[in-house]
Amino acid sequence: MPRNAKRSYAVVWSDEQTTASGRLEVLSEGLALHGRESRVWIRFADLAGAAISRGEGDRLRGLPVLALTSRSGSRIRIASLEGTGALHELAARVPHPVLAAVGAPDGI
Repeated sequence: MPRNAKRSYAVVWSDEQTTASGRLEVLSEGLALHGRESRVWIRFADLAGAAISRGEGDRLRGLPVLALTSRSGSRIRIASLEGTGALHELAARVPHPVLAAVGAPDGI
């Protein structure tokens, strides 16, 4: 899939206060999360780090997550409802300087 192509994923996400579900769109400049009552925009340029996490404390609904950390220190976790293959596909769309150790064993 070309890097600038738009792709949607069914996801659940959580920041420090709330958890929501809906769809995630990967756009050229970032990620757009669309829930029933919330919308979140995550610019790739604002990210300080990203990694797939399988740790017990990071999981959402028992699922591994793509954990994103902003330059300001806030954190959002995103779990794919379409399976781990979709989570890895999503992680591959995050720019490489931000992405850390995708697939590294951390409590599988």
